[in-house]
Amino acid sequence: MTQREHQLSYCEICRNKNFSTKKGIICNLTKELASFDQNCSDFDEDPYLKKMNELSTEAKHLEATRESTFGLSAIGVTNGTIAGIIYIVLGIGSLLLTLFVMQMVTLWSFVLVIIGIVLIVKAAINQGNNKTASSKRVDLLDDEI
Repeated sequence: MTQREHQLSYCEICRNKNFSTKKGIICNLTKELASFDQNCSDFDEDPYLKKMNELSTEAKHLEATRESTFGLSAIGVTNGTIAGIIYIVLGIGSLLLTLFVMQMVTLWSFVLVIIGIVLIVKAAINQGNNKTASSKRVDLLDDEI
């Protein structure tokens, strides 16, 4: 976590925050960017902002999990790779079942396998991106300063 990210973790839930179109989140008392190292002496936590921040973070996490598992998070699968494997197994099982029982091949089986492959590839890409993204997070407005 960068110094600015640490400061923003306080500022985002502080009653003394304000917003500048040129600087981003600033202190309403000093009209400047945060300058504290560890703790802000003027920090005044807003319970409503804190709760909204927590709910927003949780909602983003749940949506990302739902998307990365193609809906299998509803039954407790939270890993995209595991979801992909489940879809591939279901696709192969469906293919074998329709082939041997009904002596035909359905498109549905191949769709399940393709969904599984896509989920596994996306999970691998996201895992690689997560390693580099944590070191590159920067407040967009901070770049202009």
